[in-house]
Amino acid sequence: MAFGRTAALIVAALIVAAVVVFGLYLLLRPETLSSGSTGACIVSPGYKCSGTVYTAATGNLSASIGQSTGSGWAAASFLFVPEGTAYTNGVPDISWNSSTAVTGGLASGGVDQVSLRVSGPVGIGTSVSGTIWARYQLNAGGTVYYAEVAAVKATAV
Repeated sequence: MAFGRTAALIVAALIVAAVVVFGLYLLLRPETLSSGSTGACIVSPGYKCSGTVYTAATGNLSASIGQSTGSGWAAASFLFVPEGTAYTNGVPDISWNSSTAVTGGLASGGVDQVSLRVSGPVGIGTSVSGTIWARYQLNAGGTVYYAEVAAVKATAV
């Protein structure tokens, strides 16, 4: 009797795992995304990311990025971090000189359209994956914080 229950639980767990894996596969395929979007964001808790488009002519990734952390940000900038980038103390070891600043900061619950530098021009159909990071301050001139906003996968159009 106990063996039958255990077997049933294992089968149920395998079915749930298969459904989750298949769902992620469908989510990350560019051809299943909404019209006009060429990528997918998997957001970290407290953040928003949608409408990702990777443009072949510029090598830029545009997206609507937002935060709902409960605190407004006096200053904010965003950066695309390619997959495989090294990290130091939990922060990407990459120059923030090419980051995209959000004028006037970003209110909690706010969303802003950003264009993030990925590379130079690329061929149509070129894929990219990585993460979008935020560097922000709660008060002008205050402590600088870093946060991973979303994991991103996109195909150039």
